[in-house]
Amino acid sequence: METTDPSAEQTPIKLRRVGYSLLAALLLTGITWLSGASVDRIGIAAIATLTIALWITEAIPLGAASLLPLVLVPMLPSFTLERTVADYTNPVVFLFLGGLILARAIEVTHLHRLLAYRILRFWGQTSHAVLLGFVTATAFLSMWISNTAAAVIMLPLAAAVAERLGKEWKNLEKSLYLGVAWSASIGGLATLIGSPPNAVFAAFIRRETGVEVSFLQWAAIGAPFAAVGVVLLWQYFCRISPRIPNKSLPSDLIELLKSPDSSDSFLGRNRKIVGAIFVGVVALWCLRPLIGWKGVTDHQISLAAGALLLLIPAGAKPLTGPRLLRFADLRAIPWSILLLVGGGLSLSTVITDSGLIAELTQQLNFVGNWPMWLGVAAIVALVIFATEFGSNTAIVTLFLPTTVVFAPLLGIELYSLALAIAMAGSLSFMMPMATPPNAAVFAKGHVTIRDMMWFGMPLNLVFAALITAVALLVR
Repeated sequence: METTDPSAEQTPIKLRRVGYSLLAALLLTGITWLSGASVDRIGIAAIATLTIALWITEAIPLGAASLLPLVLVPMLPSFTLERTVADYTNPVVFLFLGGLILARAIEVTHLHRLLAYRILRFWGQTSHAVLLGFVTATAFLSMWISNTAAAVIMLPLAAAVAERLGKEWKNLEKSLYLGVAWSASIGGLATLIGSPPNAVFAAFIRRETGVEVSFLQWAAIGAPFAAVGVVLLWQYFCRISPRIPNKSLPSDLIELLKSPDSSDSFLGRNRKIVGAIFVGVVALWCLRPLIGWKGVTDHQISLAAGALLLLIPAGAKPLTGPRLLRFADLRAIPWSILLLVGGGLSLSTVITDSGLIAELTQQLNFVGNWPMWLGVAAIVALVIFATEFGSNTAIVTLFLPTTVVFAPLLGIELYSLALAIAMAGSLSFMMPMATPPNAAVFAKGHVTIRDMMWFGMPLNLVFAALITAVALLVR
């Protein structure tokens, strides 16, 4: 699950970047006005450009930028406050809220740390096995908690391993750090709550087609894709670049992974209860579509779990004692991510409703002459490389409405093309600023930008091809 760092709530305002964002909005507003567009289209072009530019440049806190559509769109003649607010209260937003509460409970009880240690111990004592353990553990955690949190949890473990390796293990050291960052992004594709673009996709499909994308429907595609992606990442490091010989690890490192601190020292009553709720929620998400449970949705299950965590006592005093999750614990939840999802949905709606997409269709008819696979591959590659320099949610929000144009021109289902864009938005391997895990690993000082670009470029191309294949196969 990808979120921003909670500290982003205190992000300072960067005036120069604000100026660049305003300039971009003014330029596009002028171009739209010169084309003879209506007031609504001119206004939407300005609001969308300003909001997305502020997201990409991070000139102001993401939550503040995400509120701009809610403030500015109702000022236009054809839009109302009620219509705009509806996107901020989309069921997908509440699904994400429940997921964030559950993730916070997992973090508070250190359940994620216990899982990470046990996965690492399971895989064995060779260089290839330990690397597989790291990428698997990170990806699994990222399915349920933020990819940033997953990377932050695993980085100290990677550092503990790396500092016990000699110079002859330099390739394994780099692979451990990069593997943690990149498997966190890949793991977020496995579940609907794994990354904000997944939620934006589900809401977009619900609005455009009336089809609800359930947790199980997404996982049926996302989980196998993430599993294949993790294995590919592991094999890429082991056999292609930087190529790691499969040797037994130093004895002191093996003892570290076997130490008591790596297994049962975190086990406790509260953790067991949170673990049971976690398993129950996942089971209900998966079984609900199969048993035809009418009147119950994934977001209701998610919110019910959040309520239980705030109600179940953590100690012997059921009425006056502390709860499994305190309201003070919720302060660490990145609330701005909910506004980001709502703002993204709002922009997607107004861009479509204003007629800008219909106008774009007239300018892009030539795309209909391209082979389907080439058009899809070009869009996927463009999204992947665009997210190297901007917020993945912002980029996906920008591109999803264009599927209304490109899908008919290319002869592909709207669902398939939108899915490809959402998946592509989560996979950026080349630049430190592309994702918070990339930035966290880069900040450790063990990986350079050159390392990221050298090892990440081939992965960008490989995953662009994989996503293209998924889009062509999914109907």
